[in-house]
Amino acid sequence: MLSPLNLPRKVFFLKTLPNRVVGYLIYLIVALAWLALLGRGRMGRWDLWLLLVAGGVLFPLALSLQVPLQRLYLRWAITPGMQRGVPVLILGIGTVALSGMVQELFKFLPVFLRLRLNSPAVDHRTAMALGAAVGVGFGLLEAILVTDKALALGIISSWAIFERAFAILFHAAVTSIVALGIWKRSSLRYYLLAALLHSLGNYSVILLHQHLLSPTALELLVAAFDLGILAYALAIRRGARCLVVKPEEVSHV
Repeated sequence: MLSPLNLPRKVFFLKTLPNRVVGYLIYLIVALAWLALLGRGRMGRWDLWLLLVAGGVLFPLALSLQVPLQRLYLRWAITPGMQRGVPVLILGIGTVALSGMVQELFKFLPVFLRLRLNSPAVDHRTAMALGAAVGVGFGLLEAILVTDKALALGIISSWAIFERAFAILFHAAVTSIVALGIWKRSSLRYYLLAALLHSLGNYSVILLHQHLLSPTALELLVAAFDLGILAYALAIRRGARCLVVKPEEVSHV
């Protein structure tokens, strides 16, 4: 009997379509739940859904830049560094930093274009909802592409789905916070914060590979990290008084 992987591409796709659809629906439901939480009261906006689609389109574009940069870093820094005895825990910082900077840049761009270069102006809650939409679209497509083959073969674990659900939350919550920074005209500061948070989250994978975290501990730690970011995003969304921007506090970045 042929292995599913040895079937012609079209046959393989059709035979595994039910498994894929179930997985995709789970991700979609989770993504919409996070968006409803972060975009409460703004779900009827057409630009929110447009930005969600834009976020999804931008994920593969971000990878097309991130992967070559990480390969260069592997060639010019990690390999020579390991030959000189530099610990992986140190060398890995550059790898996760590249991921954070590239992915957060691609999510930053559509939010910046909407809030700074396209009228009409919006309030801070709408800005954060629009940012969350970009993050949801980005995280949703990431979840689909990262787990597509495992979904198709029906071998995906519940932990993998759990991880992707919280990865979508991370992208939504962080991009929501970045949108607030753009709205406050502190774009660079909030972009760097997002890149740092992204890098910290990804660094846990290096700890796993170095056997400093178990897979279960990794998933629970990352989930707690993402929930903390969500709590912060919701708190600043509600805290109208802390969002009053004085002219002297406004930067021009």
